[in-house]
Amino acid sequence: MSTFIPVPGQDSQLPPRTDEQQLTMAPIVVRFGTVDYDIKPLPMKKAQQWRAQLIETAKEIASTMKQDATISPAFLNGLAFILLQFPEKLVDLVCAYSPELPRETIENEGTEEQLSRAFGQVVQVAFPFVGELRAISQTLSLAATFPRSESSSKSH
Repeated sequence: MSTFIPVPGQDSQLPPRTDEQQLTMAPIVVRFGTVDYDIKPLPMKKAQQWRAQLIETAKEIASTMKQDATISPAFLNGLAFILLQFPEKLVDLVCAYSPELPRETIENEGTEEQLSRAFGQVVQVAFPFVGELRAISQTLSLAATFPRSESSSKSH
């Protein structure tokens, strides 16, 4: 049985957050051991800092594995696999997103499956715009396949 970590923008086993949850900034509920914890979604500036930490952590891990650490779709899709090999980094990232979580309790009482799910829920909230970015990228890729008309190439 494999541990599940959703990759942003991929189909996941986690239900999407409702409009109400998003608009009211409802917390994510995670469980470690037998205790539930609330993780509040971060405001934009703090979420941006957390995403930068996530990317730096992934680059650090990739460099120890002698992988190309450039930010590309292939790199980001491999992020879940890389992080699976370093579960302590997942704890670091979940606790960085929500510093009020009791790290020692998480490590002593939580399971790796619970950690994987909690990380997936944090990623889902931290990357809410991946679907929109994918749609823009697909639209731009599709538009690039159409030949430019003579009139539009002369006007540029």
